[in-house]
Amino acid sequence: MFEQKTEDEKGISIPFAVGLAHPVMEIRKHFRDFLLLTGLVSFICSVVSLIVGHSFFCGVLNESFCSTGVVSFAVSSLVMLWGLGFYVSRWTGIVFEGFDFVQAIKCQCFKRDLKAMFLVFLYFSLWAVVFWGVYFLNMRQPVSDWREELAVFIGVSAVIIFAVILLMNFVIFFRLLQYKSIMVLKQTFWPIFDNIFKLSSWFLIYFLIFFSLLRVVFFYFVSNTYLPIWIKLIGMEFFLDFIIFTIAAFFVLHFNYLSARLFAEEE
Repeated sequence: MFEQKTEDEKGISIPFAVGLAHPVMEIRKHFRDFLLLTGLVSFICSVVSLIVGHSFFCGVLNESFCSTGVVSFAVSSLVMLWGLGFYVSRWTGIVFEGFDFVQAIKCQCFKRDLKAMFLVFLYFSLWAVVFWGVYFLNMRQPVSDWREELAVFIGVSAVIIFAVILLMNFVIFFRLLQYKSIMVLKQTFWPIFDNIFKLSSWFLIYFLIFFSLLRVVFFYFVSNTYLPIWIKLIGMEFFLDFIIFTIAAFFVLHFNYLSARLFAEEE
């Protein structure tokens, strides 16, 4: 599947500090448009979640407005998928095509919206495959036939490894939004592998920052005894959605930076 490294591939180095700071620097350049777009999409998704009774707050308090039905879960999930796809597509227009907030909202780029929704769905599906595979191997009952046992272990492990490889090289799918070919796994595999500790460190640092923000928002609204329940509900839902879409903005800029480094010859 993967060819031996070429001299060019061996020479690709991804600066740690520059790559880590890149999303922050780009958001600063478009801060007003970032706030408006993130706020709008967060507001829409939070309102829908509240209407169908499937908000984040329902996992904390068993309130009468909460619903455990399949329909409400499906609606809120589809709206969040649409929101993430729409947000990624329109944020791409702002940071890469020079749109302002109004132009990004009015853009007739529905094909790119669908591509972005597909990327979001694919990303979460790959993670689901990894977690399902690990859970399956850990929970299944062994059988007496060693050949069947070996075949199942090798098959499921191969699926997990392939999903992890695609997640590590997810930058190739980001190229769909740039209208470029995604059949470039052999060009990204070795450079990603060589810089895996830098990329893993970025992921860990981003994770800790956003997890801390989510924790602060969550515990503020849960522990606050002065705010009415409806203020808690609206505020928590909106700010948690805002953080989720901010994470999406970071991912877009992260993949763009990686793409620029890995495919510099195409620029």
